[in-house]
Amino acid sequence: MRLASRCGLLGAVGVAASLLLASAASSVSTSPGSAPTAPRMLLLDGAAVGPDFVVVGERGTILFSSDQAASWQRGRSPSRATLTGVSFAPVPPPRPVRQGWAVGHDATILVSSDAGRTWTRQFQGEDLQQSFLDVLALDERQAIAVGAYGLYYFTRDAGQTWTQRKLRAEDAHFNRITRGPSGTLYLAGETGTMLRSTDDGASWTPLRAPYDGSVYGIMALDRRTLLAHGLEGKVFRST
Repeated sequence: MRLASRCGLLGAVGVAASLLLASAASSVSTSPGSAPTAPRMLLLDGAAVGPDFVVVGERGTILFSSDQAASWQRGRSPSRATLTGVSFAPVPPPRPVRQGWAVGHDATILVSSDAGRTWTRQFQGEDLQQSFLDVLALDERQAIAVGAYGLYYFTRDAGQTWTQRKLRAEDAHFNRITRGPSGTLYLAGETGTMLRSTDDGASWTPLRAPYDGSVYGIMALDRRTLLAHGLEGKVFRST
């Protein structure tokens, strides 16, 4: 699969995500029934949780909205570390989405079993200089967390144990892990890192990178078409 340079759609997707995070940062209620406040905060990732939304950011900030992002409440967070990624396990309807993970600096992994309202610290690595940058919940028992300098952990038992794995000899950052409509996983990182897995992360194969710079994410538009985005507004489309 080859990737050719292309711009456009990812810009619109990025704008939509930015608007969601900006909405969260501008209308936060510290407790039920209180007036919204507008604190200064850096929000770094968000996830849909059924009809609701959860966003995470600096100083352990976790916010959730149950009214289509019109207002936001603070989730109960046990961490002050910057949180960089959040993901909730997909479940077949009509079951509600409840299980999710958030990751961040200080080698931190948090877990929620109530759709992001309350969180507990599930894992913290021994080296607090390590930083997770993203997490993907495959289901209610399986998740993968990735980060700086090739950091890669996975769980197959809902987080009772997290196992570290080294995917590459180089210690390039892993920036983003995503899943396409066919279930294929994609991992994007520094120095043109683009990997694909068709077995829920048991094995990974490299994709031909369009350049050797930073890749910040890979989006599967359908079963055959990918968009990858990187530095300086670069966007690449598979052909």
